[in-house]
Amino acid sequence: MERERWLAWFELIAASGVPSALSEAAWRLAESGHIDDALFLFRRAVDAGDSAALGVAADNLAYAKRWDEAKVWYEEAVIAGHSEVLGEAAWLLGQDSYLDDAMAWFSRAVAAGHSKFLENAAQCLAEADRLDEALEWYQLASDAGSEHALLFAADQLGKSGRWTEANIWYERAASNDENEAANHALRHMIEANREEALPWYERANSTGGTKNLRYTARKLAEEGRIEEALTWFDRAAAAGEPHALSDAAEQLDKTGHREAALKWRKRAAKQGDPRIFSWIADQLAEGGLLKESLTFYDFAVKAGDSFALTRAISSLRHSDHGKELLSWMERAAIAGEKDVLRYITWNPRPAHQAKARQLFSYGWESDGTIAETWNAPLPPSE
Repeated sequence: MERERWLAWFELIAASGVPSALSEAAWRLAESGHIDDALFLFRRAVDAGDSAALGVAADNLAYAKRWDEAKVWYEEAVIAGHSEVLGEAAWLLGQDSYLDDAMAWFSRAVAAGHSKFLENAAQCLAEADRLDEALEWYQLASDAGSEHALLFAADQLGKSGRWTEANIWYERAASNDENEAANHALRHMIEANREEALPWYERANSTGGTKNLRYTARKLAEEGRIEEALTWFDRAAAAGEPHALSDAAEQLDKTGHREAALKWRKRAAKQGDPRIFSWIADQLAEGGLLKESLTFYDFAVKAGDSFALTRAISSLRHSDHGKELLSWMERAAIAGEKDVLRYITWNPRPAHQAKARQLFSYGWESDGTIAETWNAPLPPSE
């Protein structure tokens, strides 16, 4: 009955002059596994003037591994003026390991003026361990105006252990964007424990590029190189990363160095890191002092730590405080935490499971109350 209801509404919308409604219905059918029914609606959408439906239908056939049919729909889409599907088809062919076919379709896409697919072609070749060919395509992409092709080429060379060449490509990329090239080189060389990383750190720091310093420190800590990691956390903090000291404390906690972690948290507190409030709140929540923890989660949110919203919700969803839970959910949603409603329905306590699911499905009313359940009726019959 549900399927008939929403199909009837899509039919009504299409009849009112919106041909894309048929494509939308077809896409939903394909997503639910009814690909042949979907193709019928896709064809109706095309006949109604929605030629973009050809490419969408072809994509769904490709996802279903029905490549002979998919290519027919792709070719029809090209004839209808949607030559960009050549690149989309090529990418899907490459991901399905039809690499030679993929490269032929990539070449057609580029010839049709879609140079944005040059990088995709290079990536497919690199993933297939055809790196020398990939470098040629990365160079073509760079020549066509890609801002990142040289960086991606350098990254792929590093992954293959060809660090001397990688360094050359990073240098070439630096002529376009010193900051981003330095950060890329720094990240990948630290992961590989390359001694060439330090000069790139100096260049990243001198250009203000500090976004990867915390990442580098974390990777070192995950690999058990805690002393090196602390050096990088220190560098990140000195370069202005606001949460670097708290990150260091968390890594020290994980390795059992509680006293050292406390010292780093004291430093973080002196620098005004709002995550200190979240850490205190976590300790209180773990100790069973939930009410007190919410006070500190609130301090953290007001100080700018948006993650404190979901941490508070995580603590509340295992409690019987349904009213407080819904209040924090609303705060998180208003703050832009779009996944919070789905997150809370995973396994809330029975005491407020029904309300959580109702909220997830139907949302809030303008007065802040949870919307009542509703169902869309079938459209009126002619």
